[in-house]
Amino acid sequence: MKITMGDCVACGACVSVCPCKSITIEKDENGFYMPVIDAATCVECGICQQSCPVNDRSEGISWELGTYYALWAKDGQQRFAGSSGGAFGLLADEVLAQGGVVFGAAYSDDMKFVYQTSTDDVELNKLKKSKYVESYTGDVFTKVKAALETGRKVLYCGTSCQIDGLKKYLKKDYNNLLTCDFLCHGVPAAGVYEKYINNLEERYGKPTSVDFRSKAYGWKAYCSKVTFASGKVYLKTRFQDPYLRMFFENNVLREACYSCKRLNTSNADITLGDFWRVADMDIPDTNEGISLVGVHTQAGKNAIAQLVENSDCYAKELPQTAYTYAYNRKTSKPDDRDAELEKIVKQKNLFKLSVSLETKLRGYVYWIRSIVQKVLMK
Repeated sequence: MKITMGDCVACGACVSVCPCKSITIEKDENGFYMPVIDAATCVECGICQQSCPVNDRSEGISWELGTYYALWAKDGQQRFAGSSGGAFGLLADEVLAQGGVVFGAAYSDDMKFVYQTSTDDVELNKLKKSKYVESYTGDVFTKVKAALETGRKVLYCGTSCQIDGLKKYLKKDYNNLLTCDFLCHGVPAAGVYEKYINNLEERYGKPTSVDFRSKAYGWKAYCSKVTFASGKVYLKTRFQDPYLRMFFENNVLREACYSCKRLNTSNADITLGDFWRVADMDIPDTNEGISLVGVHTQAGKNAIAQLVENSDCYAKELPQTAYTYAYNRKTSKPDDRDAELEKIVKQKNLFKLSVSLETKLRGYVYWIRSIVQKVLMK
């Protein structure tokens, strides 16, 4: 028995809380993750419904009440390893130094899907960088709770929806839990991403790494970089790469993303993102990445204060005018989204999708501008 799409965010809270293990997460006909209930073992206890963040969403903390910083790691390698200024890596290092554990999203070994895991099972670098695809959570919330119950410090980083799901599952606050969400454009279907990787594999062989925020052309240029066991490298900007193009055109996003309930509030301690107002501030613009860090709770304030005290980063508190773009945003649903999604799902090779002349020209200009900007900032 499948649950209808509706507002479901596939956070996995229902999977983790089910006493009968009757719920699994599977892809639907469009490639989105959806919970599926085994009617043969379900006892209709209703615990899954009670734990669903969509059914009873907490109000959250208004973003307007947060304290915001432009933050970037002093270490160049730390910045390069992240999508922005390396804020997540710095927070993770601090938690690990305390004997804690970090949870986040990692690519599978074959690069064909993204799943939630922890530094108990993978190295921290695998959890870094933005991954523009919905992640498979499975029963990860049970592992978060198990670590918390032992008294270990835990950093959990996920979408705002996943933070909501985790909080509903835990049912109480933990002093040893630090949560981070991020500025989210929406999550593309896992099935569409898998098709994209399969298409690339047919061209270049086995992929060994995927980076949707490569800094090959500088931090400000959205660029997809995929490396392969053959030594070949695929490198395309947001207008040239079909997957990034679909992502930014909003045609492959989850239904709930178009009516996101976390545009102006957060349930996390810290929100991470890109700081795009560098030119308006007294901040050195190296085109290597600067993080926008929104702090919503005392736990978040303590964590950022510790980074500053350690002298691992530069942090500049921001006036409200510099960060309102972060919470004054909305991902609109295109009028022809459903038709476009159907076309994409049916298309076996995403690289054969038609591209307008205007988009091709924009892609060329974007690429040239990115190269020039990187050269000028050296």
